[in-house]
Amino acid sequence: MSTDIPPFRVADRPRMRVIGVLVHTLDNGDPAAKGMTLGGVWKRFAAADVLARIPGRLHPGTVVAVHLDGGRLRGDAGSIVLGCEVGSLGVIPEDMLGVAVPRGTCLVFTASGAMPQAVVDAWEAARGCFREGFPWMRVAGADLEIHREATPEAVELWVAVEPVRHPRLVHSP
Repeated sequence: MSTDIPPFRVADRPRMRVIGVLVHTLDNGDPAAKGMTLGGVWKRFAAADVLARIPGRLHPGTVVAVHLDGGRLRGDAGSIVLGCEVGSLGVIPEDMLGVAVPRGTCLVFTASGAMPQAVVDAWEAARGCFREGFPWMRVAGADLEIHREATPEAVELWVAVEPVRHPRLVHSP
């Protein structure tokens, strides 16, 4: 793992609602996991025509992957809701799930290059940031990937964080 910290920006993520399909990944190289790898998950997502079935989409051409359990930052399997931001969670198709993503502070990393490997590499680089001396720490909450049709060669990773609090420093609200 590299000791270099990849470029990122700090951003306030507004509260958002996402409807999509719940998928589980197994990125462990096991051939028995075919279809559960990131590439397999995206193929199943496209084949099921999920986007066309999501009511009230706010941003056509944008897909949001909500990482529910931090698996990508731990470097192991994880649960993801793959779908779109919507205006309301009032109507959710029977085979889908709605997620309310809380507002929060995030580090935003950009994965660019050949997909999906660029996304995998960007998550690995982001994972390497959270070590002693880094001024941000991970917090419970959803991490996101934002995939835009207009820029298929670049994906944003939004990682929920808060500043590291040092016991001898006084932080004002």
